[in-house]
Amino acid sequence: MPDEVIVAPSTQAIPPGLSSGVNVVATGALNTNDVLHFGFASAVADSGVTQPTFDLDLYQSYPGTRIVNRDTPWTATNVLVNYTATGPTAFALVLQGGGTPVGARHGTAFGYHAEVTRTSLVHCAYGTRRTGLGTVVQYITPELVALIFAAAEDAWLIPFMFGLYWQTLDTETLCGKGPPPLPNVDFTTLPAALTTTKQIFDAYAWPYFCECVPGTPPPTGFPRPVIPEPPGLPATPIFPCSDIDPCGALVAIQKQLAAISQTLGSNLELTTLLQRYGLPFAYISGATHQISASGSFQVSRLVGVKVVVTGAPGDLKTFTGVPEYISDLGWISLVTGDGLMDEVRLTRAEQFWFPKLMPLAMSLGIGLREGVTVSVQELEAEP
Repeated sequence: MPDEVIVAPSTQAIPPGLSSGVNVVATGALNTNDVLHFGFASAVADSGVTQPTFDLDLYQSYPGTRIVNRDTPWTATNVLVNYTATGPTAFALVLQGGGTPVGARHGTAFGYHAEVTRTSLVHCAYGTRRTGLGTVVQYITPELVALIFAAAEDAWLIPFMFGLYWQTLDTETLCGKGPPPLPNVDFTTLPAALTTTKQIFDAYAWPYFCECVPGTPPPTGFPRPVIPEPPGLPATPIFPCSDIDPCGALVAIQKQLAAISQTLGSNLELTTLLQRYGLPFAYISGATHQISASGSFQVSRLVGVKVVVTGAPGDLKTFTGVPEYISDLGWISLVTGDGLMDEVRLTRAEQFWFPKLMPLAMSLGIGLREGVTVSVQELEAEP
């Protein structure tokens, strides 16, 4: 059965068409495989009209491509045309006399009606856009989060949005399409990665900042997101405000901020160490040592070394490579108070070495073939 009435049964004029325009009865939008049903109960030609038919038409917009042209006799009754959309289509239902001679066909259709059977629900058939509320780029503030989730009557989600505070939200991008799907939410996903939290936030922010582009018939909007509150969720803490001792409340806030600052400082220090030593992305040049015999020198918290051969015997074998491979130049080693950690053979005229354990080394050992001299430059982590 049709589930959407486009035109309720009504009396419609059939104008001469080619000479004086047409009767665009209704417009709308179809999605792929939607079925449009339209027709009339009976029709009567105006007095003096001798031509036997008129045009019962369906256009892809109007003016535009005519999809259905039904040359219909005035004597026809209970006419029904069914059209199945092959793709998204903006349509117009049109009545006109049409044909030749120009202006020779006009009259009235009785019981004209149109309905659509939707095979799938189409949200925002004409597109989406910003509502114009606020600026294009918004800061995700505690106030904005509270406003959005309180409006959706899901205020219990507010504490889980903490990790998003002071990030930015591009509402132009958000509203350029429909809202993102909601992830499955339970006690394991709520404290999950920020990408999951952001997906939940965007879904709730969409109806606040975005809307369907209006059209005829009015488009179907997206349903508002709903996440049932998981059972057993602890109640949101309530912080009483007393006007008796505001100074005490401020001192408590200062202590909490100091504790947070200390924790953030520790996290920053740890992150910096991991970044500089676990995943170094830059280095700076340190002290340079000229070595002409086997030996060692002390080092501290290096990320690597650069070794340049400044002299070598002329009888050393070389092999093809970029740069050229030189045999039997010597070795470099990492040493701690407990012994050898790592070593590498010198094989190039200029060679960098960034071993993983370099920051733990207490000294750098050099073993050179007779006649080989090198320059060793310490490479320190970027501050």
